[in-house]
Formats: sequence, structure tokens, C-alpha cells
Amino acid sequence: ETWEVRAVTYQIDGKDKTIFTSLPREKFSAVDVANLYHERWEIELGYRDIKSSMQNNAITLRSKKVELVYQELWGLMLGYNLVRREASLAAVSHNRAPNEISFKYACQFIASQLKVMS
Repeated sequence: ETWEVRAVTYQIDGKDKTIFTSLPREKFSAVDVANLYHERWEIELGYRDIKSSMQNNAITLRSKKVELVYQELWGLMLGYNLVRREASLAAVSHNRAPNEISFKYACQFIASQLKVMS
């Protein structure tokens, strides 16, 4: 009937962010929780990139059989990682951080280049 949580407040870019967690204070400091949350958020952004840029906001996978769903998921992950790799290489060659390159635009650019190449 009850759920005990703790609030962890930290700063990013001069702004206070507060998150709630059930992770025990004895095992996870506030800094640990903030770092874990940031890493989790980066994963969520990756999922958003896959859904919006690679699947055009489609809600479901197209495959009907389990083995084909796995194949589709592996294909999405492979494609995502290839786009991220190319974006990272482009960033480094232009003295930029990899996270400064938009996944959406990198995906669109690669797709247009593949059309031209065919």
C-alpha cells in the first residue's frame, strides 16, 4: 500500500533536476543515482531515435512470427549502430563531439546517399 522513495536533486547546465528513486541509500549515493539516471536517459534517447528516425514513428514491428521479430530488432539495432558509428567518425573528422551530430540528420543523409549510390 505504500512505496518509500527518496528524492535526489542534482544540477545539469546550472539547472536543478530532481529524480525519485527506490534505490537504497546505503548502496547508491546521490551521485551514483544521478549518473545512473543520466546513462538511462541516453538509452531512452537512443530508443527515440530508432522509433522516430528509423521507423517513422511506427508503433509496432511489422513481423508476425517470433523469429522474424527478432530479425527485425537485430536489423534495427545494427542499423542504429552503423548510423551512430558514421556520425561519430564524421564528428571526429570535424573536431566535434559525437553527441553534437544529430542522429535524425545523419540517418537522412546516409539514406539519401544510399539512394544515389544505387
